[in-house]
Amino acid sequence: MKNRYIFITLALVVACCAIVVFMQNSTPELKTEKSHFKVAILSPAVHPSLEKIAKAYSRTLNDSPNASYSVTIFNGAGDGQRMALFANKCVNDDFDAIFTIGTGATLLIKNLLFKHASTTPQIFTAVSHPETMGITQAAAHVTGILEENDFDLHIDLVCKMLPALKRFLLIYCPTGGSNLEQDKELVERKVSSMGHLFKAVAIFSPAEIPTKTTEAIKQSDIVMILKDNVAVSGLDGLLKLCNRFEKPLIAGDLDSVNRGALSALGVDEEQFGIEGARLTRQILEKGSKPERLPFAHAGRFVLKLNGEQCARHHIDAKNIESIRAKYTVETI
Repeated sequence: MKNRYIFITLALVVACCAIVVFMQNSTPELKTEKSHFKVAILSPAVHPSLEKIAKAYSRTLNDSPNASYSVTIFNGAGDGQRMALFANKCVNDDFDAIFTIGTGATLLIKNLLFKHASTTPQIFTAVSHPETMGITQAAAHVTGILEENDFDLHIDLVCKMLPALKRFLLIYCPTGGSNLEQDKELVERKVSSMGHLFKAVAIFSPAEIPTKTTEAIKQSDIVMILKDNVAVSGLDGLLKLCNRFEKPLIAGDLDSVNRGALSALGVDEEQFGIEGARLTRQILEKGSKPERLPFAHAGRFVLKLNGEQCARHHIDAKNIESIRAKYTVETI
C-alpha cells in the first residue's frame, strides 16, 4: 500500500512538471509595443548652428529604447509671416510636444499655446533670458535649455592672446536675435572697465555691411559679432573686410570659427538639441510635468580657435597653451 502511494505521488509530480513545460513552450511570448509620439520643431532660420541643434534633437529622441518618434521640422527661413504660419501648424496639428529653437520661436509658441488654452508641452532651447518673455520656472507646460554667454571671459582670453588690443568694434543687429541690446551693453561695460575704447555699429541686413562698417573696421583693432542672425548671415562679407584691413574677428557662435572667425566661446550647438531631447523624453515617456523640470544648461564652454587666423595675427603659441591649462580649447 505504501509503495502504491509513493507511485501515485511521483506520477502527480511528473504530470505537473510536464504541464509546466508544455505551458512554457506553447504560450506565445507577449510583445509590448513601443509608445509613439509626434513632435514638432520650430526653427527661425536656415543656419548651420540651428540645423545641428535640430538634428541632434531628432537623433537623441530616436535613440530612445522605450518609444518611437516622428519629428516634423518647420523652418521660418528668416520670414516672420512664414514663422507665424508654421507656429499655428505646430499648435493646431495635434503634436504631443513642441520644441522651439531660440527666442523668437519660443515666444510665438508660448503665446499661441496660451491663447488656445493648450496643455501641449513646450520645450525651448538656446534662450538666454526666458524670464523677459514671462517664462519662469513655474510657468505651466514649459521647460527648456538655457543659453549662457560669458562675454567677460571671452574678451579676457582674447586680450591674453592679443595684448595690444585697445579699440573694440561690435557689429550687430538690434533685432537679429535674443536680447542683443542687453548683450551689447554687457560687452560695452566689460571693454570700458578695461580702459579700452568701444564702438557699436548697428546693421539691419547683410547688404548694409560694406557701407556701414568699412570705415569703423579700419579704425578698430578687433571686430566682434554676437549670436546675431543678421551679422552671422553677413559673416563672409565681414571677414573679407577684416582680412583686407588685417583685423581679427571674434564671434558668438562656434560655427563662425569654421568659416574664418578667429575665436568663439560657447557650447557645442549639438548639446542644445541633446539636452532638449532628454527633457522631451522625460515628459512624454515618464509623464513628468514640464513645469516641475528645472531649466537646464547645455554643457561646458569651449574656446574654439581658427589656426590660420591665429597665425595670421601672430598669436604666440605660449599664450594659447597658458589658456589651455585652465580652459577647454579646440583649434581647427
